[in-house]
Parts: sequence; structure tokens; C-alpha cells
Amino acid sequence: MFKICKKLKIDKIKILILLFLFIFLCSFYYKNPNINSIKIDKFLADHLNYNTVFGNYRFKQLIEKSLNKDINALIEIKNVDCGGGSYCYSLGYVITQIIKRIGEQEFIKIYEQMPKKDQKEIIHFIYAGLEYGDNDYDGKMDNEKIENVYPNLYKIVHQNND
Repeated sequence: MFKICKKLKIDKIKILILLFLFIFLCSFYYKNPNINSIKIDKFLADHLNYNTVFGNYRFKQLIEKSLNKDINALIEIKNVDCGGGSYCYSLGYVITQIIKRIGEQEFIKIYEQMPKKDQKEIIHFIYAGLEYGDNDYDGKMDNEKIENVYPNLYKIVHQNND
């Protein structure tokens, strides 16, 4: 590399400074894996390549559209390759934050329009997000239950399963 620089008459120091500056700027980009105040767990963000320079644009779009009450985005967000295990708990946490932002009643309207298969799948993510997520933002897992946090949704879910 430095031979090329010599031919182009570029100082090694300038190249090193530019390289350092690039790395430094990229490190700032990595700091905040959130979108519209929806917290993205670091491990899920890493799995989705969310924090790379180009990021996971589709995942960001799904969150934004879900916050705008787009039924297809909410259905699709549960189909994101979350990597299995605790990463999927983190995806559940993203979904519970979306519900918190749009409100339980608005989510119920969307939920009732979903095909039964999608309803069943998204509910599993909600259970995980409430139990393992930090929905009150105190830095600890909440271990919440759907019947306590979203009682109206709980009634609808169990009414449909009976």
C-alpha cells in the first residue's frame, strides 16, 4: 500500500491520519442502535448487522412503519431472522416497545386484522418481550405478564383460543 502512496506522492502520515479518522467516525456510528426511541438490544443489533455503516435498512423501515400502524410491517417484523434464542426475546422486546408507543387499543385493532397464524406467532414474541425486556427502562428484565400489562389484548387472545 505504501509503495502505491510513494508513486502517488502521498505521505504515509496523511494516509494513517485518514485511516484513523475513518475508524474514529465509524465508531460513533455504532453507538446508538435505536430507532425512533425503540431500543434495539446490542446482540440483536449485531446479529442483524444493524450497526454497520449501511445497517439493516429493512429492519429500520419495519420499525418506522410499525410505529405508523402498518399491519404488514407488524406481521413482517416478527418474521425477521432474529437468530434464535435470546435474540428472539430481544425482537419480542422491540415489538412490546412498539405496542407501548402506539397504544394497546391501536395494536388490538391491527392484531384483529391479522391472519390467525400471524396472531399466534406475534403473541409469543409479546410474551417474551414482556418477560425478558426492560419495558420500564430501569436497566432490569421486567418479568411482566401480558394479562397485567395489556389486559384487553390478553382477553382477546384467550377469547380467540377458546
